[in-house]
Amino acid sequence: MGSSLSKNTQKPAQATPSEKPQCQSRNSQSNNYLAKPSGLCCLKGTIHKGESRGRWENIADVDTYISTPTQGNANGNVLLYFPDVWGMFPNGLLVMDAFADAGYLVMGLDYFRGVLLSSF
Repeated sequence: MGSSLSKNTQKPAQATPSEKPQCQSRNSQSNNYLAKPSGLCCLKGTIHKGESRGRWENIADVDTYISTPTQGNANGNVLLYFPDVWGMFPNGLLVMDAFADAGYLVMGLDYFRGVLLSSF
């Protein structure tokens, strides 16, 4: 019952604080956070115009919007779309359609089950 693998009893080397990657915040001061509050650029958006072209299917008891790439344009990749607090609204459907136009099979799960933030 021998093993060709030897046991390594040494702990992996720990990075010293000066070796840890530093993230730059909006005010260019470094700190140890991986994520920062949203900047002003994150609060801007684009309202898309048009009619959504995908279809709704119920998968495992979750209404799911499915948008498929045009024929001959599929890249073989699947993109799962998770809506933000606004839910599955027309702009999000058009965003999913745009990814499908780029060759992705897109599936958007309505995990809020139809409840929109605007209903509160």
